[in-house]
Amino acid sequence: MEQFLQYLFYAFLIYLALINLIAAIVTIYDKQISKRPRGSIRRIPEKTFVRFSLLGGGIGTLLTMLSIHHKTKDHNALLLKIALWTAVWIVLLLLLLRQNI
Repeated sequence: MEQFLQYLFYAFLIYLALINLIAAIVTIYDKQISKRPRGSIRRIPEKTFVRFSLLGGGIGTLLTMLSIHHKTKDHNALLLKIALWTAVWIVLLLLLLRQNI
């Protein structure tokens, strides 16, 4: 049973890595679209970034947004929502690590 929990924990870590990678790619893609003329290509809605954070991709979203300066000016509510969900996932991960899995 303990070995199964370890495999489950590693699968969870792989999931978090993949969701954060996808979130970072989507953020970079939206930044590239934002440089094009308005209306030429449909932008990624802000709620998509929050959903990625809800699913565990907050670190990838937040770090990418801050590093490429995307939606960081005048989007404080968006950044706060992403940061809060990121904090929830970090606490969850720390609780799992504390269980000595």
